[in-house]
Amino acid sequence: MNRDKIWSACDAEKYVDARMVKLVERKEIGNNSVQLSFEKPKGFKHQKGQYAILNLMEPRVAELDLPYRWLPVVSSPKEDKIGFNIELDGSSLSKSCELIDIGDEAIVFGPMG
Repeated sequence: MNRDKIWSACDAEKYVDARMVKLVERKEIGNNSVQLSFEKPKGFKHQKGQYAILNLMEPRVAELDLPYRWLPVVSSPKEDKIGFNIELDGSSLSKSCELIDIGDEAIVFGPMG
């Protein structure tokens, strides 16, 4: 890096990631799964059976695990939110999904597949 250059402050308002969404609903499905529903990212269009990457911005648990997963999209393309089912398998991600609060943020990459 050239240390002779003077770096200016970044105007964060100009660089908003449209893939950043908030959790709007969390519900348990059976004994070992939870369904998380997030705002649908602008321009997100998916078809039944496609996957997306869910990346939790501030995971509650991060021991030996990454804060993101490839997950099938379980919501209908016509819905105004995007849903994922997470199996509660004891991983750091699943524990974070158990502890996530309404309004917490994630980034959704996709769809793929």
